[in-house]
Amino acid sequence: MYKLLIVEDSLDIQDLLTIALKPIADLHISGSIHSAFEAFKKNKFDLILMDVMLEDGNGFELTQQLRMLPEGKNVPVIFLTSKNDIADKEAGFLLGAEDYIVKPCDLREVRLRIENRLKKLTLEKRSQTAGDLVKNHLRLVIPLQKVFIKDEEIQVTPLQFKILFYLMSHESEVVPRDQLISEIWGKGVHVSRSIDTHVNSLRRKLGTYSSCIQAVYGTGYVFKAD
Repeated sequence: MYKLLIVEDSLDIQDLLTIALKPIADLHISGSIHSAFEAFKKNKFDLILMDVMLEDGNGFELTQQLRMLPEGKNVPVIFLTSKNDIADKEAGFLLGAEDYIVKPCDLREVRLRIENRLKKLTLEKRSQTAGDLVKNHLRLVIPLQKVFIKDEEIQVTPLQFKILFYLMSHESEVVPRDQLISEIWGKGVHVSRSIDTHVNSLRRKLGTYSSCIQAVYGTGYVFKAD
């Protein structure tokens, strides 16, 4: 069973989440930034459900701290918060969030979104034996989620790797923004133009090979190796 870290300081919401999620995951609940950080260092979690406004700190800041740990770079984070401004949502997704759910919400929807992410995690684990994806001088080492250009490693975030992998896997096919968002974050997630921010950052890291990812005006993106 997958192991889920819930960072939430409301006892009522803790109880409701326990009822909703206990059937699908092994739950560890932390009511503070400090206890969540300590729990993360001692355990291996498959997913984090993160509140933003906590009594002793900010969930965005905690996520940044976890991303700095070797074991925290690739752990999926889903924000569950009452902060519903577009700027807050963009901040969450720029931190690499898999999803952003606004309170109050239907707990059935929360469960469905988490189940959707866990299903993707299962598929990702199965694909770890798939080896490398190579297009000319660009090589993705799928099990390690690493990117190489002419054997030189390019540092990318987990989300950037997923975007590049999906586009490379659909070479010469125009991928609409909505389709890309759905595949990376899941259905029903509204990332808006922040997907462009991720792609532009990825293209900068590819340097002289940035032209392999081309924007298609009003539609999305296409990967062309040549």
